[in-house]
Amino acid sequence: MKKAQMKIQEMAFVLLALVLLAIIGFIFFLKLSQNKLVESATDIKTQTTLSLLEKLANLPELECYCKPSCKANCMDKDKINSLKTMLQTNKNLESLFQGLSSLKVKQIYPPENEIVIYTSRTPSNASSYQTFINLCQYDTGRYTYDCNMAMIIAKGVS
Repeated sequence: MKKAQMKIQEMAFVLLALVLLAIIGFIFFLKLSQNKLVESATDIKTQTTLSLLEKLANLPELECYCKPSCKANCMDKDKINSLKTMLQTNKNLESLFQGLSSLKVKQIYPPENEIVIYTSRTPSNASSYQTFINLCQYDTGRYTYDCNMAMIIAKGVS
């Protein structure tokens, strides 16, 4: 009788150990899945920011009018300033920048103050991405565009 009870206890302990091992394995699997989910969410946010940056750099509304004689990625400084003014007066336009926490244009050569186009109300610690553009301004006296090297800097949401 005691041998049978001992065998039952051994079997119970073995089953308990197997259940605990399965639970530990399942927890490990869930932790790995959670890490992959966080990584993919970060990748999606990065891709969203990069695609918005590319779209903004190629907006036809902000392009220089001198196509096709202008260089590629040419943005009109006056149009950028008017977009900035429109955003300050019409808050409904902020939906255009959904997915961004800030957007600015910084003239690199010759160095000049940056134009902050959009800044969201909520701060973000996300990465910022940039691309080079030609920042041009129309000279009415000479009827030509004066172009300088600049960067569009977009910061995603965290």
